[in-house]
Amino acid sequence: MNHNNDPSKPPVFMFDPRVFSIGGQVGCLTLFVVMAAVGGGIWLDNFFGTKPILMLVLVIGSGPLALYLAVKLAVRSVQNLNLSAGSGKAQTLKPAKPNNQTSEKEGGITGE
Repeated sequence: MNHNNDPSKPPVFMFDPRVFSIGGQVGCLTLFVVMAAVGGGIWLDNFFGTKPILMLVLVIGSGPLALYLAVKLAVRSVQNLNLSAGSGKAQTLKPAKPNNQTSEKEGGITGE
């Protein structure tokens, strides 16, 4: 295993809390899809009188759907993470100034 301890090079892995949020988003999305399939399947089985059949079909069908959505979400999140990390400096959002406020020069708040 090749360990590079050269301080002039940036570390290969930098701790970024956004990386962990991607896992949380994927987990919550998967849980939501499976629970929606279970709830919808139970409701449809009670409505049509087909006790376990529709719930099982929806739960089995929710697996590939959850996997597809999780991959799409993870890829998009990693691309957004790479785009914001590529600039070399942290990006912060500035609050928007409401249009109805007047500045001190316009005769608004004078601070007295």
